[in-house]
Amino acid sequence: MKLSLGSGSRWLGGLLVAAGLLLAVRAPGQTCYPAPAGLVGWWPGDGNANDIASTNNGALEAGATADTPGIDGSAFLFDGTDYVSIPDAPVLHPANLTIEAWVRCDLLDTPSINSYPGQQYIIFHQNAQTYNFEGFDLAKDRRPVYIATNDTWCFEVTSTNGDNVFVESVTKVQTNVWYHLAGVRGSNYIQLYVNGVLEAETNVDFPVGYGNFPFYFATTGQSYYDHKFGGALDEIALYDRPLASNEIAAIYAAGHAGKCKEPTAVSIGLSPGAALTIGGLAGQPYGIQASATLPGTTNDWVGLTNLTLSSSADVWLDPAPVSGQRFYRAIPGTVSVP
Repeated sequence: MKLSLGSGSRWLGGLLVAAGLLLAVRAPGQTCYPAPAGLVGWWPGDGNANDIASTNNGALEAGATADTPGIDGSAFLFDGTDYVSIPDAPVLHPANLTIEAWVRCDLLDTPSINSYPGQQYIIFHQNAQTYNFEGFDLAKDRRPVYIATNDTWCFEVTSTNGDNVFVESVTKVQTNVWYHLAGVRGSNYIQLYVNGVLEAETNVDFPVGYGNFPFYFATTGQSYYDHKFGGALDEIALYDRPLASNEIAAIYAAGHAGKCKEPTAVSIGLSPGAALTIGGLAGQPYGIQASATLPGTTNDWVGLTNLTLSSSADVWLDPAPVSGQRFYRAIPGTVSVP
């Protein structure tokens, strides 16, 4: 799609600047979805295992990569022997939670250690046990064990004492197909969503148990019981609350546009007293800059302030009286303010 811009208008970092207005303009069907509140970790797999929502960066282990084509940018790729490891942290121990990601299974069977055929650990955080050791786990499964021939998706939680509850998808896993999966742990229930639709739900009457082990993608990290994942993962996100069904459906519907990673100026009025609505990641800092001239590649931006979003969209009012026009932009991180 081509957009016709009037004279004096130009593109700047994905935002259209024209006649003193800064607007987020996107092609139809390509609108990203503002990341929901409660996001405590986001590993997009865009070339590395970094957490772009916080500081819980991971490491690509045993040959794992993060540069295969994904749903939104690049993605993690695992061959059934490699994995990602993330150091343990209190924020990775939510009482209630949602774990969601795009998942593509390439191998229905991979090498196992004391695990049953078809089982593969996709996103795994251990409790303090060595039996029923899944604190929470998003997995590929095959049940009844040793009998079934169809593969399903599975989400499970386990207590500190090893009490285990799990749910299985209705959808059968096909290789080389991308699925959006979301496992939800509420106050007294767990749910499993596939492609934005609730497929399984059951009650839970115990808190999730956690040990002090790393948070893993594609493995349990244990030598006594493991069945690594063979496939791709993209846009893995952990929340410290149960997402609502409409939020999960919206993440799936965003598709290749994904969750919004960069700040966007949703609306702005003419200065002075311009009201700038900034969309981005709740809890993350963004710098607001201004220029008195139409922005270009050699334009000098002046830092005005730094704003940490309290939600996925905050409004900032420019308090400075200005004679003439003023152009604005928001960038990730902080800026130097005179």
